[in-house]
Amino acid sequence: MMGVGVTVTTVFLTRFSTYLQSAGHGIQGIGTFFTIYASSAFVFRILTRQWSRTVGRHRMILSGLVGQALGYCLLPFVASDWHFILPAICCGWGHALLFPAVVSLGSGAFPG
Repeated sequence: MMGVGVTVTTVFLTRFSTYLQSAGHGIQGIGTFFTIYASSAFVFRILTRQWSRTVGRHRMILSGLVGQALGYCLLPFVASDWHFILPAICCGWGHALLFPAVVSLGSGAFPG
């Protein structure tokens, strides 16, 4: 899912935004998406910093995947700049939970 996230935000989103600009929609670019995405990911990461101990990393990953998937599913419905807000918040939520949990689980010892 993290690979899909990189692909969606670097390939699909830039081309989709450019298409909407050329079609005369109210899109100025993807700055709104990335501003909200980064801000919400930072805030959510601070708010959920103890979740690996209380909720568990596996539940964090599941919740993060749901957030990422929901955010990506909302992107095709964007028709103006302000429509980027909800997908960006969902993707920021997903990133805030996925990144630390995946890195933590991936750097742990594998059963041998």
